[in-house]
Amino acid sequence: MKQEKLELTADCSNLGLTRVPQDLNHTIFALDLSKNRIKILGNNSFERYTQLAVLTIDSNDLYFLDADTFFGLHNLVKLSMNNNKLNLSTAYSNGIFSHTPQLRYLDIGRNQVTTHKYTTLTMYPYFGDMKNLQTLYLDLVNLPVFNSSGLYKLKNLDTVRFSSCTLEEMLNGTFVDMPPSVKQIYLNNCEKVKIVEANFLKPFLNLQVLELCGVFIHLSRALELLYPFQNKNMTSIIFKRVTVDFQDSNKYPYAVRVTREMMKYLQTICVDDLVLAESGIVDFEPGSLLTYNHPECFKRIVFTGNRFSMRDGKSKTMEFITFQSRTINLRVFDYSYNPIKYSNIDYGSDYIQSNNNSDGEYQYETLQHENNPLVRQNVSPHKDQYIYTYTVSLPPNLEALRFSHYLTPTDSRINLMIKRAQNLRHLDVSYFQTSYFPQIYFDGDHNIEFMNMSGIDANLYCLKHSKVKSLFQNLSAAVMQNIKLGQAILSGCDIFNLLPVIENLDVSSNNMWFLPKNAFMYNNKLRILNMKINSFTEIPTAVTALSNLEFLDLRNNYIQSINETIRKWLDQQYPRMLKLYLGGNTFSCTCDTMDFVKWLFTTKTHFDRPQKDFDCRLSNGSVINTLHANTNFHDLFSHCDSETWLQVGIGLIVAFFVCAVPVAIIISYRWKITFYIYKKFRRVVEKGLRQKCQYDVYLSYAEDSQSWVINSLRPKLEETWKMKVCIGDRDFLVGESKSEAIANAISESRHVIFFISKDSKDEQWLRFEIDRARYEKDANFLQKIIVITGKADMGCIPDELCHIWKDVIGVTWPDNESDNGWQTLKLALWSELS
Repeated sequence: MKQEKLELTADCSNLGLTRVPQDLNHTIFALDLSKNRIKILGNNSFERYTQLAVLTIDSNDLYFLDADTFFGLHNLVKLSMNNNKLNLSTAYSNGIFSHTPQLRYLDIGRNQVTTHKYTTLTMYPYFGDMKNLQTLYLDLVNLPVFNSSGLYKLKNLDTVRFSSCTLEEMLNGTFVDMPPSVKQIYLNNCEKVKIVEANFLKPFLNLQVLELCGVFIHLSRALELLYPFQNKNMTSIIFKRVTVDFQDSNKYPYAVRVTREMMKYLQTICVDDLVLAESGIVDFEPGSLLTYNHPECFKRIVFTGNRFSMRDGKSKTMEFITFQSRTINLRVFDYSYNPIKYSNIDYGSDYIQSNNNSDGEYQYETLQHENNPLVRQNVSPHKDQYIYTYTVSLPPNLEALRFSHYLTPTDSRINLMIKRAQNLRHLDVSYFQTSYFPQIYFDGDHNIEFMNMSGIDANLYCLKHSKVKSLFQNLSAAVMQNIKLGQAILSGCDIFNLLPVIENLDVSSNNMWFLPKNAFMYNNKLRILNMKINSFTEIPTAVTALSNLEFLDLRNNYIQSINETIRKWLDQQYPRMLKLYLGGNTFSCTCDTMDFVKWLFTTKTHFDRPQKDFDCRLSNGSVINTLHANTNFHDLFSHCDSETWLQVGIGLIVAFFVCAVPVAIIISYRWKITFYIYKKFRRVVEKGLRQKCQYDVYLSYAEDSQSWVINSLRPKLEETWKMKVCIGDRDFLVGESKSEAIANAISESRHVIFFISKDSKDEQWLRFEIDRARYEKDANFLQKIIVITGKADMGCIPDELCHIWKDVIGVTWPDNESDNGWQTLKLALWSELS
């Protein structure tokens, strides 16, 4: 029980109750009994709670209500009983709603279970006692009868939503007993309709909102339902998924070509919001889809999920231009998920024999721009190449424009001139198919505040600062997922410099594992930063420059700990209450990270898990959570102090000998020191000039295969085949960050060999090594990834390897250590790349 302001609320949901509890405070204002096992509500079930105003009994097993179930609830305003088993004909006793005269909201929808066939006439219960009812949710069954339901008495009824539907015939007399006061009708999931009559909605003379969602009657018949509303004003007409492919027929085909005849009723209506989404539209006649008597009425238009083009021919282009100029009050235009045509189509020239030119290349028609009023041709400096400038004049009050997942051929090189963009605030071009990012000009000022650029390769625009800067200069929020930002940053991309006033930035799913320290130098206003689903092994130091940061999301990365510098910075944010999300990372609970585990439960930083129970891997490979590690801190880390003192003692002894014989050491090892310095210098020079890799092979293996790798595989590679091999246990420097050492070693190796054994799946660093190998392979820096499997079964192979299996060369090692295994490995290393 909780008190909100002066109103008591009782939350009794999901408690397994089979009846209404009678021991609650009798003055409660709201009672939630959802997700219990109540089957019957008897008389006087709520008599004790006379002040109850909100009652929710959703998702129970209710199938019967006694006549006096709601006796005493004279103050009840909202009642919800959806998702139960209440049969409309048998579950409601006569007079059931006579005790709730103040009810304004009633939801008895989604009660059509499979046992309710409704094959005969269905009498709806009596609603006439609820004179104040404004909103009604119910199911629309087949063969409904409303003449004894008293609905015509409800003069205040404004909204009717049919949550589910088994209606088969939309007849003119279906709703004849409905009150004319209804202004909003929502009809969902009518999948069996066979007959549609034009005056089906005629009783709703004052209708303002009509939504048909999942009503499988075909777009042409849905538009016929607008017959009673000709030359009227409406707020919203929403048709979603009214045409489906599995009901395709000659009369009502799934591929819809909109005609003037189909649009004749809609064209006369002055409507604010028009949604024709997922309706199978592939084409339209001139004077149909884009022609209306009152285009100035439109405030929102949504054509999402269709398959038609607006620039197919000169006549449609001109019609679209006229449409844009006349929709002077349009605020939102959505033309997303429109797969018109793929570009760069591969015709399979090896198999196509017809229409070949002398060079054997298949000929196909290219897009022409002649006489196109949207296009101005400019000759580029390159011979025989044109840069096309498209002039787009937006409706003067347009605020949101969405072209997400738009699939159509685009010109190889175009520029855009956008006019009348002074009110545009929201632009979504995510996953727009393009291989060239245009230079964009604005005729006047613009104030675009939000942009979604997800799915568009950052390399296409990141290095064109001068050409695209104006597009990004006012953005306060941006979504840039899956733009290959990790690779772009390594190529010198400074994308954050394009966003000087950004406040909310989402760069998740970009395979980033590194950020320059000065990455956010110019982003002082950034408050919300989402970098989840990347490859960071630690929190980037760059975030410490964000003085106004309030929310940092690093979920589902490879972070194992938080270093001392970041910990101090996080503590300094108090009392500003920075929120840090770290779920999906597996931390390391070892002696090296014990200070981090202790800090986690003393800091005042807010985490996504209030209990701070993050996954945590012990030194033996087992996984617990950080809450358990903190509770059993002494048992898990008591041995760390003894190791520390041992290390201190050894260090003092070593320091003594180093100080005692410095001259002898320098003289004895002067040539090795000189060679070491030369080798270091040579590595730096070779890396800077990118002349060659330091290693031929990087070896990855689990602890149970260490003996065979060191004693058999390493001598064969280094001594017999004269290859330079990197082995972490041997070649990594003491004190160096292991994640950085692995990343550097793989980037400086020509090939990577993974030896899979029974313990491989539990190997702590194997996932990171696989991720780095995949990155270097995608960047074309790594030549081959070779996987050697011995006695290990397929279950030992980590899931991360399965994701890149197409890039892997597999070598199955024989049990008898024969020469066949070595010969196979040698061929894999020396064979030509495919």
